[in-house]
Amino acid sequence: MLFDIIGCAMADGGQAAATRGGNVFTSLFPILFFLVVIYLLMIRPQQKKAKQHQAMISELKKGDKVITNSGIIGVVSKIISDHEVMVEIADKVFVKFAKSSIANRTNDSGYSTSKKQQETEPTNAKENISATSTPTISAKKKTTTTATKKTGRK
Repeated sequence: MLFDIIGCAMADGGQAAATRGGNVFTSLFPILFFLVVIYLLMIRPQQKKAKQHQAMISELKKGDKVITNSGIIGVVSKIISDHEVMVEIADKVFVKFAKSSIANRTNDSGYSTSKKQQETEPTNAKENISATSTPTISAKKKTTTTATKKTGRK
C-alpha cells in the first residue's frame, strides 16, 4: 500500500506539488525562520557567555578572589599551568582546581563583578555617594487637630 502511494507520487512527476502551490521558498520559509530564531535566542548568547568565561579564566592572576562551580570561595594563590590553579580556601588550606571549574571572579564583598563593572566603579566616597543617591520623596506631614469640648458654667 505504501509503495502504491510512492509509485503514484513518482508517476505524477512532481506535478501534484506544483498544482498545490508548492513554491519551494514558501514551504521552507517557516523552517528557516524557526532556525534563525533558535540561533538568535539560544545559540548566540551561549557562545558569547562562553567567550566571556574563557577570557575571565585566561585573565586569572594570583590574589584574585574566585567562586568555583561547586560554590567554594577562595583566593588564587598560584597559577600551576594553563589548566590548573591553586586556591586557598582557608588559612593554609590549599586546593588544586581546574581553571574550567572557576565560575566567577568576585570582589571583596563576595559578589561577582565583571571587568566592565570594575572599570566604572567610583574610586572615592564622594563619587560613590553621588552615584548611588536617589531622589527622595518627601511626604506631607499630616497634622491632626482634636476638637476639645469646652464646658463652661454660667
